[in-house]
Amino acid sequence: MLIWSLLVAFLFVGSTIQFAIMNSQGNPENEIVFGDYSFSMTNNGWILKYNRKDIGFNFLPSEIKTFNLSKELFNIIQKTPILLVSTHENSDLTGYVSYGRLEIEKNLGGIKPIKIIQGFVDGGSLAQVNCINSTMSPVVIFNEGNESVLNKIGEQCYEIEIDSNTPYDVIQFFELVEYVRLGVINEENFFSD
Repeated sequence: MLIWSLLVAFLFVGSTIQFAIMNSQGNPENEIVFGDYSFSMTNNGWILKYNRKDIGFNFLPSEIKTFNLSKELFNIIQKTPILLVSTHENSDLTGYVSYGRLEIEKNLGGIKPIKIIQGFVDGGSLAQVNCINSTMSPVVIFNEGNESVLNKIGEQCYEIEIDSNTPYDVIQFFELVEYVRLGVINEENFFSD
């Protein structure tokens, strides 16, 4: 009986050690390839190794909504050094916009920097950011609505209506910006339909 107990304990400990070693070496079953880029699944989402830096994402490039993004806005996202983003002051989307802005600064800083300035459409406790500001830099205004869709509402000024049932679409937009800036999503694979 003691021998069987020791054997079971040995098998349990051995399989646990093997599992830990496989996970530390990167299990190919947890990797997804998108173009020239490889993503590894973690407990917190997906990791892209880019220039020896691990960049975390919630969504894979293939999961990102297109938001009917025009080639014009796609090119602006690729090249602009500054992007202004805005919500209404009491909007439930403000926290998601803040999170997306901070993730971009953390992930792209030093690699493909883009300055994201957040404000409110009508001013208030943050700077006023609306279409009037779009003469200096492109503006994206997030509004709550019934479906997630992007509309051009002025020169270099865009509104993304976010379905109130899927506020994570805000995060998808910011991850789209990151993927475009890194070149993971490019014109060829984005507009290929």
